[in-house]
Amino acid sequence: MNTFAGPAGPSAGANTVSPWLVLLLATACGFIAANMYYAQPLAGPISAALGFSQGTTGLIVTMTQVGCGMGMLLVVPLGDLFENRRLALILLGIIAIASLGAALAFNPLSFLIAAWFIGLGTVAVHVLVPYAAHMAPEAVRGRVVGNVMSGLLMGIMLARPVASFVASLWGWHAIYLLSAAVMAALAVLLLFILPSRRPEAKLPYAKLLANQVRTRFATDWGLSETGATGPTGNRYGDAAGHSCMAVAGPQNAVFTLETGSADRQENMQAFANTALELLLANLSK
Repeated sequence: MNTFAGPAGPSAGANTVSPWLVLLLATACGFIAANMYYAQPLAGPISAALGFSQGTTGLIVTMTQVGCGMGMLLVVPLGDLFENRRLALILLGIIAIASLGAALAFNPLSFLIAAWFIGLGTVAVHVLVPYAAHMAPEAVRGRVVGNVMSGLLMGIMLARPVASFVASLWGWHAIYLLSAAVMAALAVLLLFILPSRRPEAKLPYAKLLANQVRTRFATDWGLSETGATGPTGNRYGDAAGHSCMAVAGPQNAVFTLETGSADRQENMQAFANTALELLLANLSK
């Protein structure tokens, strides 16, 4: 059970959801997820500017992914313990500060530390997607989650061309400065527009962490057992497989909610993790 509240007490957000609020969440998720991909087309210029060796250039992209993985394991379970809007705002603040740090990096180590924190902050999408699902009435929950995930997917698709375009005009630093500004602006918007959401059913963090680890292993095992390995040998299979599984994600999540799961937040967080992983795996090839 969850409590949504605004400045004047309980919010109508528990019974209705504004299309503009859905648009805001979709836009926020798109901009947040894009941070995972800005460095990919810019690894060469960043490496040359900061003095990365040939063997360590790959860390420019890898450290962001490592930070995201650590965040999925350690931070996402906090959505069952702390007020969700505040948690999302903290993660947006981390991205904003880390992006500024990446833009001002003066050596490889300083950039890699910033990249790790950028990845850590991107798990804000794993807070906002379940937030949107819980906020929406059951009758439109699938559509709301689908719209938010569409915004996330759009951010992933546009991140690399936008990063390349911005870098061609003002250099690679500019995309990180721009991202820091966008994250700060989103944080302000979410602060004043989103109702707070306080999870009422709380488990000890250790148990939530254990559930998260079990979910990760169950997801990996389930995908391998169902044959989700394509001709290229990648764990998630070919592009068609990614698309089908990614589309099925919101439907399965809504089905879980509608069939009376005893732990809705845990299931929605598992869905958010899995759906985002599938989208990222598809588009990062």
